[in-house]
This record gives sequence, structure tokens and C-alpha cells, in this order.
Amino acid sequence: MAHPHSEGHDHIGRSADRRGHLAVLALTGNCLLLAAVGGFFPAGLTPLSDVARTVTGAASIGLVLAGSWAAERPATFTRDFAFRGYQP
Repeated sequence: MAHPHSEGHDHIGRSADRRGHLAVLALTGNCLLLAAVGGFFPAGLTPLSDVARTVTGAASIGLVLAGSWAAERPATFTRDFAFRGYQP
């Protein structure tokens, strides 16, 4: 789907971006598991708050991947991503 435009840019890097986001999500998930295991042994709230912060980071990366997937889908007559806005 890489096609050049006259504006001087193309869309070649989208799959590379998605692979990068998946790699970051995998690393974040591994850190989340390590922090969760390490956070339950000491009886403090600080390690568990780090786990919560890592969960929100992983959720934001997941949201980026979901948006990237939705942007790749082709528009149709019933799904044009305009959410049936006002059309004069």
C-alpha cells in the first residue's frame, strides 16, 4: 500500500511503526510482570504504584496500536469514520 504522493511523502513506514510499538508493548509487559512479582513481596505501596503506572503505560501503547489498526481499515459507505456527522 506504499504509494508516492506529489507532496513528497509516502506511507512506507507504517508497518515498521507498528512493529516498533509491538516491541515496546512486549518489553513493557515483561517489565510489568517483573514489577508485579517484585511488588508483592515487600509489604509497601510504592512497588504496587509502580505496577499501576506500568499498567497505564501498557494501556496507552495498546490504544496506539488499536488506533493504528483502525486507521489502516478501508472506509466504506457504512463505515467512513465520520460518525454520521452533520452533512448539509
